[in-house]
Amino acid sequence: MTDTGFIADAPPSRRSAAQAPLDAWLRALLAVLLAIFALGTWFAWVHTPMPEVVDKPLFEKQFSDLDRQLTELRGQGEKPISVVFLGTSRIRNVTLDAAHVAASARAAGIARPVASTVIGVNWGGFERFGPALPMIEARRPDVLVVMPELLSEDFTPLTRARMGKSWLQASLWGKDYTPFATGETTLKVCLGFDQQPADRDAEFRSFVVPDQDSRGPAMARAFLAKLARSGTRVIVTDVPVSAELAAIRPPVVGGRDLLTQLGLADLPNAAAVVLGSRFPRQVYCDFAHMNPAHDREWQTAFFAELFRQTKIGFAY
Repeated sequence: MTDTGFIADAPPSRRSAAQAPLDAWLRALLAVLLAIFALGTWFAWVHTPMPEVVDKPLFEKQFSDLDRQLTELRGQGEKPISVVFLGTSRIRNVTLDAAHVAASARAAGIARPVASTVIGVNWGGFERFGPALPMIEARRPDVLVVMPELLSEDFTPLTRARMGKSWLQASLWGKDYTPFATGETTLKVCLGFDQQPADRDAEFRSFVVPDQDSRGPAMARAFLAKLARSGTRVIVTDVPVSAELAAIRPPVVGGRDLLTQLGLADLPNAAAVVLGSRFPRQVYCDFAHMNPAHDREWQTAFFAELFRQTKIGFAY
């Protein structure tokens, strides 16, 4: 055989041939992990999808009931006071029965009849109320009662990432996006006392975190300022948790300077009604929620204190 002076290329080894697919799989896996991380970061810090498609019809139902109450009272020659309660499941438990709210207002010395509705979401997070805000603005209620949590707490980044994950899964499978309990905005919550206060506190911390400068509280302050300028009286009030839970989870804000703490000191038509921990254990159905069967106790205390502190436009 004649030597040409060239060395023939060696055939590829079995090891290098097998290594190429492995490297491709590793690169694909890394790309997937980076995409998941990017999506989680986007949901947590940039944009968190809210369950508007599910929430909006429930909010509309609540406002339709308020419209019905007002129409009936005006048809009787009355000049009703329209009240919208805005907050978490704690305020929903004690104000979902509009007839009880009206009776409690009368018992507290409020002369004009009260028509009311409540928009309450589990855990809070003011962004959840997005679909309800135009409904509130369109009606310009006489009074908007808001819980301080909506101005002092917001979803944790982990909660936002989980909501984004739920939204993505629902979108891929063509299902309704319901990151929390289905129909929660019209349900009363009573969990019993099996869950201890420390466990309940840990659950709270996993969902919301004190942060007055984040998206939810900033959105709340802007909305309340806009509504107050239109003539609605904004009342900030608390629905206290049980003494056992309050001992390990005290309110983020509270006291007579509540409006200042929340950045609302210069808000026109605003007042704070601070009830404090004045309710006995027997009115609670778990460590966080008052029993709806005892809703009149909170309502009467609220309206009596509201009337005492503000004397706002409740006379004929």
